[in-house]
Amino acid sequence: MTDIKEIFNGQVDLVSVTSKALNTQKSVKIYTPYGYSKRSKYSVLYMFHGGGGDHHSWIPHLGLNQRLDQLIQERAINPLIIVAPQMGQGYAGGGNEEFLSSELIQYVDSNYSTEPSRECRYVGGLSMGGFIALHQAFTHPELFSKVGGHSPYLYTEAGVNDAVENPIITAKKMDLTGLKVYLDAGIYDPFNLVATNAELYRTLFIKGIASENHPNPGGHDAAYWMANIDKYLMFYTGRNPK
Repeated sequence: MTDIKEIFNGQVDLVSVTSKALNTQKSVKIYTPYGYSKRSKYSVLYMFHGGGGDHHSWIPHLGLNQRLDQLIQERAINPLIIVAPQMGQGYAGGGNEEFLSSELIQYVDSNYSTEPSRECRYVGGLSMGGFIALHQAFTHPELFSKVGGHSPYLYTEAGVNDAVENPIITAKKMDLTGLKVYLDAGIYDPFNLVATNAELYRTLFIKGIASENHPNPGGHDAAYWMANIDKYLMFYTGRNPK
């Protein structure tokens, strides 16, 4: 890793986004990289928290913004915008889905200097947020080019997601051509998510969808996700040309 004495920090905004679909205001953390300029266009990564978390989970609790600052300065990844919304507990589609797939994207593209194309828009999440990210990408493949399920909770019988079709089933039905998928989970995850990831990966592999599956050391906790943040960011935004 490059020895950098001083890290130039990006900016983190806490904004309130009006949702007509949910009839409420939603808190959203938005990260813009150091040197952000309206003269440039940026890719956008939407990152969802897990059950029991909130819009503070990725930024700052898991240190996503700090790793972004470091990796951008090292020129390991391209500068990008991160959007981390408050999801509430559970996800039952309906208004939540409209908020994420329409209202939130429209707000970000209207208020920030984004490249508003599928190719430059990514989505990911952990645990419950991983379920949501995969559901969003599989049901709206025209919106996203990459999706990451980080310890995605792919069971629907537990209650919080039982009103929404399991992404494993959705993947079998939808045309996901052009979508890239990243799956990972800790091999000691108590929810046995390595097995459900493997099932989804097999479905994607059979369909010829560009995907990767990573069982890693670790459990279902902050230490696991923090240990893998660099890998996540490399998947989403890649390296600058040398």
